[in-house]
Amino acid sequence: MPSLGTITLAGKSGKPYKFRVYPKETSFKKGLAAVFVLTQRRKRESTGRMRHKPVFVGESNDLRLPDAKAATAMKETAANCICIHAEPCIEMRENIRQDLSRARRPSGDRQ
Repeated sequence: MPSLGTITLAGKSGKPYKFRVYPKETSFKKGLAAVFVLTQRRKRESTGRMRHKPVFVGESNDLRLPDAKAATAMKETAANCICIHAEPCIEMRENIRQDLSRARRPSGDRQ
């Protein structure tokens, strides 16, 4: 499925991370390792532009097989998009996930 575009999210460190945006129902290829952000995408009435409200930040070594916490967030939040930042290195994925979580504290990402 083609992406809906891209967004850039900054972590608490100030470092920007570029994400491709897809509908939440997208099926990804096997073995796609990435940091992902579930967002609620809505159109701003004042500008007509799309806005993303992050509701969950996670990471996976295979986006086709989300862990239990991510699967619950996909079902129980108002998210309608999944934004992905491909990253094969597990340490880098975890560092990025923590950086983004510290900056945003999405409602579904409580620890």
